[in-house]
Amino acid sequence: KNKNKAMAEPEQQEGEPQLKFTIRNNEGVYMWNGPDDICEDDSVNFGEGIKKETYSEDGKYLALICQDKVEIYDISEKAIKCTIEHSGVTSVYFSPLNTYLLTWQRFANRTNDNNQSSNEGNNNDNNNNNEENNVNKWSSNPEKNLLVWDISTCEAIGGFTQKNFDKSSWTKIKWTNDEVMTCRVSSMGIDFHSGVKFGIKTKQLKLKGAGNVEWAPVVNNKYMVVCFVPEKGSKPANIRLVEYPQVTNNICFQTVFRAKNANIKWNSLGTNVLIQTQTDVDRTGKSYYGETNLFIMSTDGSKGAVPFDEGTIYDCSWRKQGDKFIVVHGKMPSKTTLFDKKCKKLIDFPVRHRNTAMFSPNGFVLAIGGFGNLKGDVDFWDVKRGKRVSSISAPCSAHYQWSPCSRFFLTAVLSPRLRVDNGFKIWNITTSQILFEKEYPQLFQTEWLPLDSSLFNTKPPTQYANSNNNSGNNTSNSPQSKPPAKQKYIPPSLRGKRKAETVDAPDVVQKYTVKKSNRSNVPIGGQLAKPMSKSARRRANKKKRQQQQQQQQQNDNDNNSDNNNNGDNNKTDNNNSNDSNNNQQNDDQSPQSLKKRIRAINKKLRRIEQLKLKQDKGEGLFPEQITKINTEKTLLAELKALEDQQKQLQQQ
Repeated sequence: KNKNKAMAEPEQQEGEPQLKFTIRNNEGVYMWNGPDDICEDDSVNFGEGIKKETYSEDGKYLALICQDKVEIYDISEKAIKCTIEHSGVTSVYFSPLNTYLLTWQRFANRTNDNNQSSNEGNNNDNNNNNEENNVNKWSSNPEKNLLVWDISTCEAIGGFTQKNFDKSSWTKIKWTNDEVMTCRVSSMGIDFHSGVKFGIKTKQLKLKGAGNVEWAPVVNNKYMVVCFVPEKGSKPANIRLVEYPQVTNNICFQTVFRAKNANIKWNSLGTNVLIQTQTDVDRTGKSYYGETNLFIMSTDGSKGAVPFDEGTIYDCSWRKQGDKFIVVHGKMPSKTTLFDKKCKKLIDFPVRHRNTAMFSPNGFVLAIGGFGNLKGDVDFWDVKRGKRVSSISAPCSAHYQWSPCSRFFLTAVLSPRLRVDNGFKIWNITTSQILFEKEYPQLFQTEWLPLDSSLFNTKPPTQYANSNNNSGNNTSNSPQSKPPAKQKYIPPSLRGKRKAETVDAPDVVQKYTVKKSNRSNVPIGGQLAKPMSKSARRRANKKKRQQQQQQQQQNDNDNNSDNNNNGDNNKTDNNNSNDSNNNQQNDDQSPQSLKKRIRAINKKLRRIEQLKLKQDKGEGLFPEQITKINTEKTLLAELKALEDQQKQLQQQ
């Protein structure tokens, strides 16, 4: 069923690429053209038997997962680039520059079953070429279920064992955005490999039980990485920020209590990172979803916890420009707060039943919605002015996504989440109307073709709304407007009596003014103190004046007494001061004081030896610990001088 709403669609401007999206239903995978002319693209044929589809980050390739193979489709050439003959693959991931493909399949330990057959095969294959054995040694090994493929040759170049699968962080192998370096989480810690020649290990950070790792965007040839180690037993979790290749020196370190999982999100500038930690069970019993916390770190060494009220953190995300981030937190109805990268509050949005926040690709508009077990209402807000542009209602939506041009919003009801009323809708965010919708008996997947948002000439939401002569806050013509509420039953004894009027809460946001500082290295959370009220400032000033008056009176009395006894006291004061100085020097050079000072220096030297042993083992050290190691020579010289003084006293 197709419904094309009668409305003036925003025309595509000259020089902009064509919007496209794909859908996967029970019949296959199909490519569609996006607005302005929404229709199926008959020139693209993906074939049959496709279980899943995944785009590369730049939208150049589309991986089609079949039962016994993985096909990589070139979008621009409209042809299959290469085919990987490997069965059982369930998930794939493209490297940032599309050089490698990472595949994962369910782990099956078939070593014991294949011992006899493998021994017979080894005897029969002695005459095979070594080159062919190197090509097939990864893909033919049943225990290596995480494989790395070279897209240009369609050959496996690496294989690892990964039994657990987490949908959000299953890719335990991470590349930098320039593919110069890569790292992998292993049982002994984090292994760093060369990105050009995969498999060559260059460094290892010994962190037993490491859970997650994420590279920062490479800026000025600096390779920053964040590592998370979950809690185990009574040992708390920890988060560390290091720079390759000095991976043992921590730029920033944070100990976290009650943290089993972590979601790491870097900003586009590579300067700040958000770490959302979570536990499966809340020990206090206040939340069904476990206990959550949110921390922020900076490459300048500053760190802190993002301030929020008691409750759950539902979502957090960075703006494309990397200068702001949004957090949905608190108890339902939840709060939504906009922060800058120094963790200062900018805007508090109205309290609503929301659990999702998504910036548009151009960063002008913010979508705040309630999906999952909520009704599916979405509000679109102007990030700069804090004004609501429009609102839509998309109940039962399992997928929601911004278009690359930031003008449209895609929602879809998918199977197996819901097996009825499957279909997708494309919304105009300015008028909150449906541009196009189509229903299917079964719909499994739908996704926009990734494109660079800078290729589109998008305008801020207020200008875009004015160009269409439509107010962003006007949603009275929306087809999804709510019907009038039913009248509440009133008993006959209360009918006719005057009742209290109810007023709906307006769309009001609270803005915070942030004073600009001349210092560029202001630490995170350095200006989060709340300003004092007028009465509090008045009391503080009064108390300060009283203290100054008391101090002035005391000084005057002391001066008068000193003037009266000036002649006699000068002589006694001089004698007393000389005696006290002599006594102090004698105390410092006494055998007891020398023993105490020698004992304290030896204790410091023993601690330095322990730190040096940790450093030799490859364990990470804090900056203050490294500074303590550098003071070893000074302490040895001081120890030698004290021992010489002690010998002189013993000889006397």
